[in-house]
Formats: sequence, structure tokens, C-alpha cells
Amino acid sequence: MDLSLTEQQELLKTTARDFMEREASKDTLLELEETESGYSD
Repeated sequence: MDLSLTEQQELLKTTARDFMEREASKDTLLELEETESGYSD
């Protein structure tokens, strides 16, 4: 059984990773974790 990702799945994975690195860095997520709401306004 082949469980490797298809080309489309790899593209989605890469796109999502790039977006999260750009828009939700570890520092940003740690800062939001400390707020009462847990998200930005």
C-alpha cells in the first residue's frame, strides 16, 4: 500500500506551511497564547 502524498497533497502541505510560517510565527503564537482571548483583535 502506497501512503505517500500525491503531488496535489504535497503542494497543499507546502502552501499551508509557508502561510503559517509567514502569518503565525512561533513568537506570534506564544504572544497570543498569553492573551485572555487567545487570538488577535
